[in-house]
Amino acid sequence: LDMATRSAAALLHRANRGIHTRHVLTEAAFRNALAVFSAFGGSTNLLLHTPAVAFHAGVNRPTVGDWTHFARAVPRLVDALPNGP
Repeated sequence: LDMATRSAAALLHRANRGIHTRHVLTEAAFRNALAVFSAFGGSTNLLLHTPAVAFHAGVNRPTVGDWTHFARAVPRLVDALPNGP
């Protein structure tokens, strides 16, 4: 099956088990996203989209202090910045 079909099936399975987006998009999940971003670098779009998704998920948006904390606390494993250093 293609990825879209498998994704739709996974969403239906999750919904049928009573697992909703609010169970997945928690403050802990957003902290984890900040840690992964710090470890692997990546697109600066995350700086824009993460607070927006958190807001719509009804959880506290990451602050500049949160980003700074993870940037200093998590070692960079790979520099995956899309536009270079």
